[in-house]
Amino acid sequence: MPLLGRAARYVGEADAALKRDLLSRARCLVFPVQWEEPSGMVMIEAMACGTPVVALSSGAVPEVVLDGVTGRVRHDVGQLPIAVEEAGRLEPAAVRAYALQRFDLPVMIEAHERVYQQVFARIHHQGRPAGREG
Repeated sequence: MPLLGRAARYVGEADAALKRDLLSRARCLVFPVQWEEPSGMVMIEAMACGTPVVALSSGAVPEVVLDGVTGRVRHDVGQLPIAVEEAGRLEPAAVRAYALQRFDLPVMIEAHERVYQQVFARIHHQGRPAGREG
């Protein structure tokens, strides 16, 4: 018997269409990483499908998941089963809306442009770096 029970089914590597289908039908995405995961892309993809994220508070998790709105963030692995139950009561439309508001392509482009403008303004204000011509 599989460790997750008889209802668990291994589907292998999911292409984009299968991933969207699976995420849109899931109660939540469980993201139990215990290292300083620097990227939130997996969590963002889930939330864009309206799927809440249940995760441990490490790495990018607190920056990506809004506890109680887009998922549940916990500090201990033992708290995850209850968090999964709680995540099932979150509103998928609110999860998706938050993901689009924070991480949609136009939003991310604008944020990156703002950072580049700040860097360029700082360089212009301080003058060109030593040894640079032109």
